[in-house]
Amino acid sequence: MQTQPIQTQPIQTLPSQSPLPSAQTARQKLLCQAAKAIQNANSLVLSCHVRPDADALGSLLGLALGLEQIGKRVVPLSPDGVPAGYRFLPGWEKVQAHASGYHALGTFDIGIGLDADGSDRLGEAEAVILAQPLVIDIDHHTGPDPYGQIQVVDRTAAATGELVFQLLEQLGVRLTVEIATNLLAAVLTDTGSFRFNSVTPETFRIAAALTEAGAHPGPIFEAVYGRRAFAASRLLGRLLERLEASPDGRIVWAAIARSDFQELGVDSEATEGFVDQIRMVEGSDVALFFREEPNGEIRVSLRSRGGVNVAQAAAEFGGGGHRAASGCTLLGPLHLAVPRVVAAVRREMGQG
Repeated sequence: MQTQPIQTQPIQTLPSQSPLPSAQTARQKLLCQAAKAIQNANSLVLSCHVRPDADALGSLLGLALGLEQIGKRVVPLSPDGVPAGYRFLPGWEKVQAHASGYHALGTFDIGIGLDADGSDRLGEAEAVILAQPLVIDIDHHTGPDPYGQIQVVDRTAAATGELVFQLLEQLGVRLTVEIATNLLAAVLTDTGSFRFNSVTPETFRIAAALTEAGAHPGPIFEAVYGRRAFAASRLLGRLLERLEASPDGRIVWAAIARSDFQELGVDSEATEGFVDQIRMVEGSDVALFFREEPNGEIRVSLRSRGGVNVAQAAAEFGGGGHRAASGCTLLGPLHLAVPRVVAAVRREMGQG
């Protein structure tokens, strides 16, 4: 079902209150460069990273809807599609999921990667993005493999959705409720509901503008975090029963095996927010959630509440992210992967 844009007033730019003015200046230069390139383009293909979250999809859809509004031909891609839990996002049905058909898309003026710290994170969409004459990378992760001629990459941004909002400002896009809902979902989720240290006054300025345009944090929070299926709740119970901790209690972790998914009839989407449940353990500084995939790989989510840089630990296994929230993938088996990641975190904490 196609959503109908609701016309609103142009985005009102309020004075920035960012504590990092030099970073803001550099960011504005990059945004201006990207906006000029987009203004001169007629067609764009966009993609978010594999296994997309709300920041990836919200940024993808918010940008796609904004570019369509100013007359661009836009094709949004998500190699892994749109998980059921994110199909409340306006315009999700526009997203093309299957890479087998990407070769038939033809050529575009610009390819844009969103929220992917390295082009390989675009999965099967990598080839079509990199094949375009001009490639733009928009991200708030600073991975080891930058790509594109224009890199709107700023780790001081709280979410990729924050950068997309500012890019749309540069382009003079009217902020509709559909665009605003996508971008608020991006910002709300990637800031941990505005709990993470990445949040700045600029983040709240953006959230206020999105709310003024008709988006509301309540329904977004409810859609992402407020509901859990019965089987998924049972899965969470198993996870919490398996909690383990280091001798000093600073590291806590738990794991879900393939057999758990099979027995309860759920997939990996059911584990949304599980790492945050582990992170709630009092006295802990780092939380680790291990998930065994159907192919035997081990997906690890790392969260830090203190000064521990979990991105450094994740990087030992080819992963990345932020100081306080990162991820990586290891080869199985599960019982060998767990101690390897715990040991990496201990080294980062100066314990190993």
